[in-house]
Amino acid sequence: MKKIIFCIFVLFIILSLSSCENKDGLIIKNNEVVSIINKNKTEVVIPDGVVTIKEGAFQNCNKLEKVILSDTVIIIEDSAFFQCEKLKEVTLSSSLKEIGNSAFYGCTSLEEIIIPDSVEYIDHFAFENCEKLKNVQLSKSLTAITKGSFENCGIESIVIPDGVKEIEDYAFNDCNNLLIMNIPSSITNIGMQGINCKNLTYMEYEGAYYLGNNVNPYHALIDTRDDIEEVNIHKDCKIIGALAFSCTDITSVAIPDGILTIGECAFLECLKLSDVTIASSVKSIKYSAFGQCESLKQIVIPDRVEDFEDSIFINCKRLENVTLPSKITRLGGGMFYGCYALTTVTLPQGLTSIGEKVFCDCGINTIEIPEGVETIDYGCFLDCAALTSITLPATLQSIEPGITAGCTKLKDIYYYGTKTQWESMKKEDYWQGYAKNYTIHCSDGDIK
Repeated sequence: MKKIIFCIFVLFIILSLSSCENKDGLIIKNNEVVSIINKNKTEVVIPDGVVTIKEGAFQNCNKLEKVILSDTVIIIEDSAFFQCEKLKEVTLSSSLKEIGNSAFYGCTSLEEIIIPDSVEYIDHFAFENCEKLKNVQLSKSLTAITKGSFENCGIESIVIPDGVKEIEDYAFNDCNNLLIMNIPSSITNIGMQGINCKNLTYMEYEGAYYLGNNVNPYHALIDTRDDIEEVNIHKDCKIIGALAFSCTDITSVAIPDGILTIGECAFLECLKLSDVTIASSVKSIKYSAFGQCESLKQIVIPDRVEDFEDSIFINCKRLENVTLPSKITRLGGGMFYGCYALTTVTLPQGLTSIGEKVFCDCGINTIEIPEGVETIDYGCFLDCAALTSITLPATLQSIEPGITAGCTKLKDIYYYGTKTQWESMKKEDYWQGYAKNYTIHCSDGDIK
């Protein structure tokens, strides 16, 4: 009996040590602040020893005005101070590494934040809708300004530290008080509405608007005049940002040497664009960069391109001839979706996978998938009504559903492997859809 009582006593001591309430009413477990008992506190000091502010720990503490973090805090988790509407002053830990998703979302009274150089990552929407947040000093350890992290903030000027490579979608969207932004030469991509601030000061050159730094004021082409018809990109430009030329009446563009990235939807719905040349310096072409360019008939993608995202030529209805880069290993989903005039395409030898609906609703009549490809994703040749034959490699390991659905003229599938290999290959149910009037020609005979 005494042993049982002793064990209960020890267990009580352990639980007491691992979970306790401090003088500010904080619930602390295993060096993590879990919550606060008194939601009416106006000031909180996080004590030494605390490593983590847990998810939602101070969420909707509507009277909280001041927070001081001890230098032992390393992580602020998601929504930790979500909609603390009266929070005006925050002192962050000098050891802080990460600020979580929506950590300070909707802190509408917050006016300044100094993010120490120890911080390596700020998650999505961390400071979104901090409408009075005027002054922001960013950590020099950041490599990205993530999605929506400062959307709809009151920031008036900001310096993006050297070392940041990407400004993601909506990062500074609707920061309409923002007048001055300095972006470093390390930036290689600016996402959809990553910088969408109606009062921002740009450098203008022949109808296009640029952001940069003291060394290169023309580093990134952000936007263009709505009435632009002729394109002359500045020689010092390195990035064409998302939506930069979208829905304009340009008819031709020469991407000059020095450009590294063509951003997401950069030329989306340029309905008159028929002539495009791309310099060999380009390494990355983002999602739907030339989507719905209905007058585009041919294009050559330089060999240096390695980052080749989804839907780049979606609904380019007149596209007849495209030369693909030799270094890509994957054809992104929807790459040639709706390219009715595309009757043939030569695929690069380095491919290992082909994404969803790459050739969906295309005009191709024959196609050869090169040796090395291992997977073909859902609906790859969906509704290719003119397709009569497909050649598949022996390296193919799996086929997803509906790759030939709607291919009403398909008669022959040529497979470089044996009949045994074909039968043992992983094929999802309904991989062929309703296209069944074909013969599979294997290296050692046919399968009807």
